[in-house]
Amino acid sequence: WSIVETEKGWLSYAVKGEQGCVSYLDIDEIRLHNGFIWDSLTIVASGQSTPRIFGLSASTAKELSADITHRVKSHIVGLLQNQKPALLEVMNRIQILMDEKRYLANADIRRWTRDIPNISATLANPFFSADDLPHELQTLIRPFMELIDPNSRKLKARNEAFVEWALDHYDGLFSKLEKYPLTGEQRRAAVVNEDRNLLIAAAGSGKSSTIVAKAAYLIESGLANASEILVLTYNKDAQTEIDERLNKLKGTVSNYKQSVKAKTFHSLGIETIA
Repeated sequence: WSIVETEKGWLSYAVKGEQGCVSYLDIDEIRLHNGFIWDSLTIVASGQSTPRIFGLSASTAKELSADITHRVKSHIVGLLQNQKPALLEVMNRIQILMDEKRYLANADIRRWTRDIPNISATLANPFFSADDLPHELQTLIRPFMELIDPNSRKLKARNEAFVEWALDHYDGLFSKLEKYPLTGEQRRAAVVNEDRNLLIAAAGSGKSSTIVAKAAYLIESGLANASEILVLTYNKDAQTEIDERLNKLKGTVSNYKQSVKAKTFHSLGIETIA
């Protein structure tokens, strides 16, 4: 028979002489298994499955699952109530982050949440629901949840507002970089600074100009130094052309003091090996 204890601050079990305990915050999933006579239950915690808890009637299995679920949720609420001062600080930091004059990429949000690991770990639990929290805590939590959501409408709206500001603010830069002023699409591609950006355009439509504009924008805005930017091309002719255009940025872009490196894939590989 299996023995399960949920009265403590964690779940403990004994199955066929094997004993163990699991922190409620580490529990990711509860699986119910229906048998011909007895039901059983598996608790998945931190990627590891505990031994199957067997010998349960159908009603007991459901009650045990509900009890563990309730205790996990109560534990999360208790942790967040104790973290209220930290949540207030997070609210202030969210406002600072949202006010920064740069495009916020997914990587920026991930780095930011790593700086507050305790709260992030609590909110990442699959059993967490803001609806379980007191109203005051819900008010503190929701801006954070809206920001870290991969499909965050709040973040998209904020970034769209920034893009419109940047297009106006750097209009002079984009108008003088090339022989002809950059188009609206080229400018937008330069200021949108997501983790990965795919630019689809026909041959001769201005992809190289957009790459040059991207480098110029990153340097002029202070988001990157020349030494932090690498432009890769497939062939030598394209690399030579890009290199010439990048060198012309000196004197045009005020912060452009050091040339951006432009390489073919092969020349980069040779340089790395050497």
